[in-house]
Amino acid sequence: MKDFNYDEWQSKYHNEEFIDLKKFLDSKDIELLKKLDINIKDKLYSNYEFDTLEGMLLRYYRNEKEMSEEDLKLSKTLDNTGVSREDYNSLLEKFNKISDYYNI
Repeated sequence: MKDFNYDEWQSKYHNEEFIDLKKFLDSKDIELLKKLDINIKDKLYSNYEFDTLEGMLLRYYRNEKEMSEEDLKLSKTLDNTGVSREDYNSLLEKFNKISDYYNI
């Protein structure tokens, strides 16, 4: 096995911008994300930036059957955002496709 170079990995993770979100997200998706206070810029994203955006999106994930009381307290609700659960699930699916496409 090749030796793992942490410094090289960290530099790539934070600085190498290669993820093209607009290749996967349409204008409706971008508007929905904006309603969730997630702004998408017209640029390529680093792995770190993508993970940050995905984390912001996952804050709205709620599953009362699987999540602990503490996790439910930390999650946000879609109430008053103008985003339906169906649209939210579609966004999650697209973020999963982006992760798969870029193998991240």
